[in-house]
Amino acid sequence: MTGDTHVFAIGDVHGREDLLVALVANCMVRSTHQGFDARFVFLGDIFDKGPTSRGALDFILSMMAKYRNTELILGNHDEFILRILDEPDEINQMLLLNSWMMRAGGLATIRSYKIPLDEYILTSLRDKIDKTHLTALRNARKYVEVGPYILVHAGLRPGVALEDQNPRDLTWIRDEFLYSDYDFGKVVIHGHSVTDSYKPEVYPNRIAIDTGAYESGRLTAAHIRPNGDISFIATAQGKRGIDVQEILPLRFGPWSEAETLGLFR
Repeated sequence: MTGDTHVFAIGDVHGREDLLVALVANCMVRSTHQGFDARFVFLGDIFDKGPTSRGALDFILSMMAKYRNTELILGNHDEFILRILDEPDEINQMLLLNSWMMRAGGLATIRSYKIPLDEYILTSLRDKIDKTHLTALRNARKYVEVGPYILVHAGLRPGVALEDQNPRDLTWIRDEFLYSDYDFGKVVIHGHSVTDSYKPEVYPNRIAIDTGAYESGRLTAAHIRPNGDISFIATAQGKRGIDVQEILPLRFGPWSEAETLGLFR
């Protein structure tokens, strides 16, 4: 990494625009007070489960328009709506739609776009979802490299070079990645799989920052400094609304050398 730019990698939002706005505002305040340029990378799953998917993506697109180095990575929940709209077979399209609504939290997204639940729902889906939203999802990144880190939604398949990774693995993979001790050459920062602790979790080859925002109220950002040092900021429910504060991660594995080097603050 070069220059004075600090990167904030933000985990799965899942329709919690309120947490997203509060977290980004806090990151911006830190940027202003500490005198550094901020770059934001959103790790995907902006949609589903929470009540304001449309507003959350609107907010991210406004940031991308204002801050040109802001990037969006495609999550599997964000991809769902593209799969539905692109499916040529009407029966399969309806099956995908029902699965998305009933099992993946898509019903909340449909409500956020004020789409009526009637026999014309597929037509409404095409007509009422902002074209700029669909374009942003289609143009979303699969991964982003930041210094000693690879930022991705779900993870990487062990033993496969970064440039050869299957896009589906980047958005969907779980066990083969989560339970691997494979050295990817860089530490992988990812979302997709909610941490059991609802805290960021640091492993020798990966850092998990999906802290279950939809159900826990904790949306997490990994703050990556130009020298590679990293810390974590997260939302929490305060007495007067949403608080944002630094949070210590849970660490697993042989981190004694990393701690001696001061890698994690």
